[in-house]
Amino acid sequence: MSSDKKQANGKDWYLFITKPRFAIVISIFITLVGILTMTSLKLEKYPDITPVQVAIAASYPGASADVIESSVASLIESQVNGVENMIYMTSISQDDAYSAVVYFDIGTDKDIALVKTQNRISQVEPRLPEDVKRLGVTAKTKVSGAGLMILAVTSPDNSVSGLDVSNYASIFIKDEIARIKGVGEVTVFGVGDYSIRIWLNPKKMANLGVSTSEIQAAVAAQNTQVSAGSFGTLPMLDPQKLQVTLRTKGRLSEPEEFGEIIIRENLDGSKIKLKDVARVELGSQAYGSIGRFDGAPTAMMQIIQVPGANSIQVADDIKKELPRIQASLPDGIKVQIARDETEFVKESMAEVTKTIFEA
Repeated sequence: MSSDKKQANGKDWYLFITKPRFAIVISIFITLVGILTMTSLKLEKYPDITPVQVAIAASYPGASADVIESSVASLIESQVNGVENMIYMTSISQDDAYSAVVYFDIGTDKDIALVKTQNRISQVEPRLPEDVKRLGVTAKTKVSGAGLMILAVTSPDNSVSGLDVSNYASIFIKDEIARIKGVGEVTVFGVGDYSIRIWLNPKKMANLGVSTSEIQAAVAAQNTQVSAGSFGTLPMLDPQKLQVTLRTKGRLSEPEEFGEIIIRENLDGSKIKLKDVARVELGSQAYGSIGRFDGAPTAMMQIIQVPGANSIQVADDIKKELPRIQASLPDGIKVQIARDETEFVKESMAEVTKTIFEA
């Protein structure tokens, strides 16, 4: 009995040696079944291993780091500290700006964490400085995905200034990239956006007896959008068939208009205007950073993917969108890829595929 079984088992594997065509057909069939099933295999879903993060940001123009720490950071942190499911928080106080990141327990709903953080911030906002309240304190769920790509929006022939390039990238290109599926955040680094810059002259201010607080109050009071009402609306004694809505000039937009702001009107009828004590120009919002690519003025755009997104697919979608964006750009501006993190991923996948094929 045992010898017969051994002979039968021997004949089984001996069959594939004596009939190679049959063995080849079986091998091809197994390979095809494996290829077909491979396309329908489900990806393994791993549990979250990183805590939920909520980012807080506030701006205080003209304030130093120690002033922001004492008047903004201490108030916000004392109020936000201890929010439900919070693990810890980190913060940075620097000139003109404050930022913090609140970390929550793994598995916490990010939307609930954001709402609870915003509720804490709203309770402390009345105690913040006026400039901080005017600009607002923002809280949003922090994108914890990895940096995917860096785009360089540049002027190769130097026909466009760095400020124009940076401003164009922020207004037109940033939103186009942000709408691509899988893109979580787009940050523009460069000269910055356009802004009205008021450069005060201390000597003229001292001669005319003008203080900085007077200038701030005058700019805030006269650079406003007001509603002028309308004609022909009720209540009125003689009803009218025609109603006319009045429209007035809104916020100031030109440096010359800001220069005409009246700071003080003296008893003798003379007026002190902003242009008498300051130089007003259209410049950059900040001068703390500058971008260069091959020596040309550049706005760098860092693209961060959404956590869990397919980085290669997102990068391919961005590359497909770049020709259309380039076609809409004015002469002298070019957008190109400065850094692509997916190239390393593609090379790694190619090596893995090669190894599997060789095996």
